[in-house]
Amino acid sequence: MPRRKPRAVVESEALEPVDVEGNAAAAASLAGSETDAPVLEPLRSGGAAEAADAPTALPDSLLQAASAELLDAAPELVPPTEAEIEAAEAGGIAAWHNTKKITALWSNSSNRNSYISVPGLGWKKLCNANDSCVVSMTMMAAHAEQTNANVNIRIEADGLVHEIYVW
Repeated sequence: MPRRKPRAVVESEALEPVDVEGNAAAAASLAGSETDAPVLEPLRSGGAAEAADAPTALPDSLLQAASAELLDAAPELVPPTEAEIEAAEAGGIAAWHNTKKITALWSNSSNRNSYISVPGLGWKKLCNANDSCVVSMTMMAAHAEQTNANVNIRIEADGLVHEIYVW
């Protein structure tokens, strides 16, 4: 394998600042080395407004009371119950039902006509949008029923199962 020739390294020359608007002092201040960082000075308004905006340290007693209050805090919202989910579905809202089991399947010779039995939810029809959807979800549901696997099921407002995750 032939060896490559090393590339030549060319050092660049420092560029002179260009005075665009006739401000020679500003152009000269930019002529420093590349490692010089600009120094920003804070704006000073002076007076009582500056003193009022300055941060103040909180007393220890107030800090301890605030942290004790935060440690004792508990979540205010709780997950919905199955009855609340069913009521929401009746009102037209989709819901996920997690860690469920499929205990039975039913279908007949009609096109796109498969049902699953889920404890607490009853018999639910699988989505019948197309043949592939029905076949794949029926196969996944049969696998979940045979292996007693946990499933996550999404039931839409139309009452059909539109998604199944088998774990």
